[in-house]
Amino acid sequence: MSRTGLAAEFVTAVGQPHVTMLLLIELYLDGGTQYLASTPHDVVWSGNTYVAAQGIGTIEPTTETDTEARGLTFTLAAHGSANLAGAFEEVQGRAVILRLGIVDETTAPPTLRVDPNVWSGTLDVMTIDDNPAAPVIRVTAEHSMLAWQQPPGHLFSHQEQQRIDASDLFFEHAAALTEATIVWPDRSFFRQ
Repeated sequence: MSRTGLAAEFVTAVGQPHVTMLLLIELYLDGGTQYLASTPHDVVWSGNTYVAAQGIGTIEPTTETDTEARGLTFTLAAHGSANLAGAFEEVQGRAVILRLGIVDETTAPPTLRVDPNVWSGTLDVMTIDDNPAAPVIRVTAEHSMLAWQQPPGHLFSHQEQQRIDASDLFFEHAAALTEATIVWPDRSFFRQ
């Protein structure tokens, strides 16, 4: 699979003999966006500080079926009170973006090159394993492509359109036309 639209600097950095990669995760929550990095130290990119999460977090693929886009499961150790505090808010439907960063060592000082969108989706279900020895927070996320496979959740009817805009009469006769037989052109067209 090839991708287009990647910055030339990113492609050059990936082609180096030694490549240092990291993941940047953005979780869009009610309390604000959580920025996490798969590194032992904080990382600054695009004006945001991604907090070091190496050793306290993992990302695993969630296999559903071969015909659907894959989801991810994010796991975070809940030793810190900040991690536990964020675990009690509603996360379902919140956006999550996963980015791939490459340390470009051909520049002095080394530069962080980032693929802006490796994976994006929405958070789904959060569970907390409250084992006193090692409490863990897990949250699953669905790929954004799953939205294309789900029905829109509304009907194309006069009543639905009236709820959206009472002045719009576009679907006013839609129900009557579903059972109507329309023949075009009719005989009068040929009598001219």
